[in-house]
Amino acid sequence: MGDSALLRKELRKIYHKIDLLEKENVELRSQVIQLKEEKATITDRYESEIEYLVRRLNYYENEHAPSSTGSMYNAERKKFQKEEALLDSEGTDNTANKDNPSTKNDPNMDLNSRKAGPPQGHRGISHHNRSEYTKRYDVHRCADCRDKHVTILRPVIRQMYDFDGDRISVVAGTLVMGRCKCDKCGHITEADSPLIPGTALGPKARGFVVEYFGTRATDETISVYFGDMYNFDVSPNAIWNARKAIATHTLEKTYQDILEYIILALYVHLDETVLKIYGKRGYAWLASIPDATYVLVAASRASAIPEIHFGALLDKPVIVDGYAGYNGFRIVQRCWVHILRMAEKAAIKAKRGSIPYIQYRRLLCMYRRIKDMDISPPEYCLSLQRQLCSIADAYGDHAMATTLHNASPNLFTFLRYKGMPPHNNHIELDVRDTIVLQRNVRHKLMTSTGMHVFSVLVSYTRTCKKRGIVPWKGIAELAKNPDWNIFEESAAVSSDIAVVA
Repeated sequence: MGDSALLRKELRKIYHKIDLLEKENVELRSQVIQLKEEKATITDRYESEIEYLVRRLNYYENEHAPSSTGSMYNAERKKFQKEEALLDSEGTDNTANKDNPSTKNDPNMDLNSRKAGPPQGHRGISHHNRSEYTKRYDVHRCADCRDKHVTILRPVIRQMYDFDGDRISVVAGTLVMGRCKCDKCGHITEADSPLIPGTALGPKARGFVVEYFGTRATDETISVYFGDMYNFDVSPNAIWNARKAIATHTLEKTYQDILEYIILALYVHLDETVLKIYGKRGYAWLASIPDATYVLVAASRASAIPEIHFGALLDKPVIVDGYAGYNGFRIVQRCWVHILRMAEKAAIKAKRGSIPYIQYRRLLCMYRRIKDMDISPPEYCLSLQRQLCSIADAYGDHAMATTLHNASPNLFTFLRYKGMPPHNNHIELDVRDTIVLQRNVRHKLMTSTGMHVFSVLVSYTRTCKKRGIVPWKGIAELAKNPDWNIFEESAAVSSDIAVVA
């Protein structure tokens, strides 16, 4: 074969490769076009959803967001308004226009010079100020040094709205609060009164607010009750102010007394649950015993919460679920019901007669055999733990094997402490009532103050229900005696724990 023939053969091979490459190029171009079309389709499909999520993220950052949201924009707006008010006060003298009705609603007027109260033409919710009675509270001794050499000062006059003696209607009364100045130390003393800072409602009316709050009534509903049943017009905001004043002034000591009483108990149930607060996640932490409940609402589920707020319980026997935040407690009883629910779920997913189903039946039989047992010796507890580990080994590589091995040291603690149950069912009712109640006032839980008010009132009402105390009577007792203790009628709970050595 000549050289020309070899060259032609090589050229044919080259042309054939070029044809193959062109075909591959055409296929790749078609794939690129197809991918671009798919990208456009996906973009069109999710564009509206992305836009909606972006709007949700920026919802509390717009100029119409209420100041209670605590957004970054509101912080900047407050700073800007303070600077503007400072500039206006330095550059403009509007003191001459303070009492001029024609300039009261002038937008160009200094904001600091406007009088308090609703704008003109706004009806609002108010009640008559005609007093049905007048009470005077005198003071003749210094509250600081207890010296009687004092100078009587001009009294302070306040108005209080409360139920009459028969609880038939709400009447207005005038309280004349005496004041004196000590000639020795200069301290100014004011007489004690039934009122507390932040609200004009008297003790009985405040008890009415707490009573209906405990029945899951909202502030709007309580204000309607006042208007319909007692012809006393009061706004929902005034009810909220009353709840806040009750929690921060009247029940703050009782809130701490509940926690101290729970700390003295033989064992304590602990649990936490999620609270939805306008799309944000909050958490309610509960410490409960048969006759008291302590609730703490927080914005986090961090393990530092129980260590900080329930630090006195770290060496106490506690009954908890499997949440890792409770690992800091020294004496733990894992809830058997939670374990059985997990095993039941594994048995439901598997077929009847399978390994998860058989081991679930073994766990259930073990629980039924030991749940009502009294204090048992350590040797028996160790034998039960070995039986549980054999059940865990029978699961093989199933996730329940790891769960049972991790829980086995803490599933038989109740056999060492007299009266301790092997489950956390006792606290589930408190958790349920807390969840149902927060749904009615979740808009008040967006701030730390709202969380604290909710925690105090729920702890007080739940404890009153367990101890057979009418909540409004407790509020009345606290108005008479601020040192009144919700547990004073019963003997102190012994802190002695019967432990099998």
